Amino acid sequence: MSETLDTKGAAELLHVSIQLTQRLASRGEIPAVQLGKSFLFLKSDLIQWLTERARNEQRQRQEQVELADIMPRPIRPRGRPRKQMVN
Repeated sequence: MSETLDTKGAAELLHVSIQLTQRLASRGEIPAVQLGKSFLFLKSDLIQWLTERARNEQRQRQEQVELADIMPRPIRPRGRPRKQMVN
């Protein structure tokens, strides 16, 4: 049987506050079962959720780096700007 966690245990596993864990669970952003006013978490589900999120974020960062490599860099003028002469 999978190990179950209460909200405090899930918060410790995710390294976030209990309040944030409750908010994420109530929004359905992390896998949880609501029993009355409390949430119950499967440790294996949370680890799988973290793994998938880490992979997605890594993929997004790699795409941003690839885009930055092909985008031309803006040319910035050097030195102090010249004074504009008003006629």
